[in-house]
Amino acid sequence: MKPHLKPLIKYMLINGGVAINILLVTMLKRFEKIVEDLIPHNIVVFDYSGKTSGSQGKITLNLMVDSRRIPTIFIIVLF
Repeated sequence: MKPHLKPLIKYMLINGGVAINILLVTMLKRFEKIVEDLIPHNIVVFDYSGKTSGSQGKITLNLMVDSRRIPTIFIIVLF
């Protein structure tokens, strides 16, 4: 694979039917973003055990799917 075509993240599950897309705060640096880039909101996320976790904010990232660039909103959490 040519260096400029190398994926930023090796694997990512994208489910177009979900209510929200979740991204760990530790992944922000891979997208060259920082916590200050996040937009505040009041969404509360529940984990599999039912515990709540406030999110750090939301961000829109452009994802490449095949040859299309798709703007996608992610909720950033600490889990």
